[in-house]
Amino acid sequence: MKLIRYMNIFRFYLTSILLILTSTCFSQKPINDSIRNKIKLMGKRDQEYRKLMLGPEKWKEFRAQPKTYQDSIWKFIKTADSSNFYEYISIIKDYGYINERKYQDMGYMILHFISHDEVKILEPLLFNEVISGRMPGFIYAQWYDRYLMQICKKKVLYGEYGQTNKFPCVDDLKATNKARLKIGLKHIKKSKCK
Repeated sequence: MKLIRYMNIFRFYLTSILLILTSTCFSQKPINDSIRNKIKLMGKRDQEYRKLMLGPEKWKEFRAQPKTYQDSIWKFIKTADSSNFYEYISIIKDYGYINERKYQDMGYMILHFISHDEVKILEPLLFNEVISGRMPGFIYAQWYDRYLMQICKKKVLYGEYGQTNKFPCVDDLKATNKARLKIGLKHIKKSKCK
């Protein structure tokens, strides 16, 4: 009796995995060198002006510049982010989330797409990428937590962004663990808020 039960459970999981794999394999275009080059270009565009502010010393130097200079740099960054945002959506729709180690630009770039409008567009696309197994859940969680913290001025949901200690600060531990489970993350044992 137990053997039959275990076989049915095994059959269920095997069928689920095969379904996910076949939908993943046949629903996206194959990734080629031109798309990889596009991602590299997007990554360079993303960091071109941000590198002027990376690190405490460079940030201090940047803040010492005239306001017109600072405003122009922020304008360049906003233009680059806008261009990258639309290209990013196009890549996700055509190829899915590209999770290749050499092309980590896909991961850190989304941390800049956190306006309400951007999240409204990206959230269902990215969540689908996580569920399909193309996007790591922790990257999605960092992106969504950053949106909650910086734009909504709320505590994080997943406990993946901006956390400095072993136990993140979340509002509702039960809701956090339920959300984490949906995207393949381990549960958190406790919430620790300062």
